[in-house]
Amino acid sequence: MESQDFDKYCVVFDHDGTLVNTTPLLGEKVHVYPGILEILQLLSQKNIDLYIWSARPRSSLIRITKELGILAYFRDVRGSDDTLPKPHPAGLKEITETYPKSHVVHIGDGAGDYNGAKLLDIPFIAACWNDPTYGNKWRELFALENRQKMAVALEPQDILDFLKQFKIID
Repeated sequence: MESQDFDKYCVVFDHDGTLVNTTPLLGEKVHVYPGILEILQLLSQKNIDLYIWSARPRSSLIRITKELGILAYFRDVRGSDDTLPKPHPAGLKEITETYPKSHVVHIGDGAGDYNGAKLLDIPFIAACWNDPTYGNKWRELFALENRQKMAVALEPQDILDFLKQFKIID
């Protein structure tokens, strides 16, 4: 495996339902979830490499993240037209293959996100702030599969606690 510096860490975010609410309520606009911008700022200050892996086409990812002012935080984005689309884990593998698995975390809200992390044996944080009722469903799945380094975040701020637990940040 070719590897970057072993002191580099990588956090891969899903886009829709994790970073950005692309299905806002009537009268609202597409927006970054509250607390996400602060997370991105903190992780960038800690020199963590940030990526997006999404089922959305690349041009759409770039347009939305640019309009919302968060594109500059990401080292790269991988959309459905960059590689085999989700649920296939090729995009996640391409992003993470130069990092030790213990230096990577994927954060997402869907089964494709979880399965990609599971297949690549990397830690996963289930983003449940779009629908907190999914928290118990994710916990049940993690317990059933007896998976290590899996967590449920009900609020974006919870990400930081799990990144500390997974030794990505101190």
